[in-house]
Amino acid sequence: MRVRDFLLRSVAAMRSGPAMAGAIQVAVVALLTTVLLEGVPDPRTAQRARNLASGITARTLDLGLRVYDPWQPVAPPPNCNCSSAIPFRCADPDSAYNRRVRSDPRLVWLRDVQPHRIESYAAMMDWLRSRFEHGAYSRPSDLSSAGFHLLEMLDAAERGERFLCGAVAKMMIQLVQAAGGFGRRVSLADPEGSGHVVTELWIEEPGEPGRWVVFDPDYNVWFSDASGRPLSALDLHRHAISGTAEEVTAHAGTSPNTLYAEPLHDLLLAHFDMVAWSSLANWASVELPSWHPRRHPIRRTWVWDNTRSILPSSYVRGIVSDAEEIYFTPCRDALDSAHLGGGSEAQSGYWMRSFPGRGTPWQVSTQPSAS
Repeated sequence: MRVRDFLLRSVAAMRSGPAMAGAIQVAVVALLTTVLLEGVPDPRTAQRARNLASGITARTLDLGLRVYDPWQPVAPPPNCNCSSAIPFRCADPDSAYNRRVRSDPRLVWLRDVQPHRIESYAAMMDWLRSRFEHGAYSRPSDLSSAGFHLLEMLDAAERGERFLCGAVAKMMIQLVQAAGGFGRRVSLADPEGSGHVVTELWIEEPGEPGRWVVFDPDYNVWFSDASGRPLSALDLHRHAISGTAEEVTAHAGTSPNTLYAEPLHDLLLAHFDMVAWSSLANWASVELPSWHPRRHPIRRTWVWDNTRSILPSSYVRGIVSDAEEIYFTPCRDALDSAHLGGGSEAQSGYWMRSFPGRGTPWQVSTQPSAS
């Protein structure tokens, strides 16, 4: 988040009441602390302090917005998990944003994609990986401000920008959502603390039970076991900790930008030592500021219980030890993706209410685009 944007929104939000004002003031102090820590010589000490300060910022903003939130939901975001206590905030494929994605000239082929199929998603991943090379984005502040929107990132790729695993995973999930599927981000780390981000996509092959399957769009690869069964993040975690990576078969794409190579097999599988799932997958189609807790991954991540988390504590919601809690079947009654070609005008947007006697400092648009 840009400091200037944060402070401008803080001034406006302070007008909403003393509870929100107090939360914002604490958050501003924590944010300024992170800026001052840039000069700390010991990088590990500075990173730990930044994580603590960012945690204070996140939690106080979350608390303040729970007391008084100037953005009021027109409709609650869809929860696509109806079988366990862990919420899964999925994106409506017929939202204004996803209709805009499908109407983009580069992506009109999404209308013909058959969702929930490995072949469809492998081809989609290969197409995405052919758009850019692996590498750090040159202007990360612009990317954060844009909220990691697929269309903006494709525009940047055409200007020669490169992307790392976290951004590539978000792009892949948005492609899947626009095609009517379900996807979520999975954070990984090896025993040395080196992190990586992949996706898990919901797959329904004919004659087979539905399952969540790992697709790594940065390395452009998915995995199966010796019997050909596609593997989830938890499956790969169990192979990683048991030292049986040789039993995993990799299926890599053909894009020239594909990172996966046989010598990297064990190194890549080692990242599944830590596994953590994000329950927030609708950040792009929710029309809220990128720092808002209902759009930001604050307390939206669930970590598998026997793994050591390297994530900032402000991101972690809880520990999960029951595979059925995290490997649920997405609700069919939460979303109806059968009408992708048209598009109703219903929208799960937000509006910003006027503060009594003081007007509205800025407006969040919920009007659907012409697509």
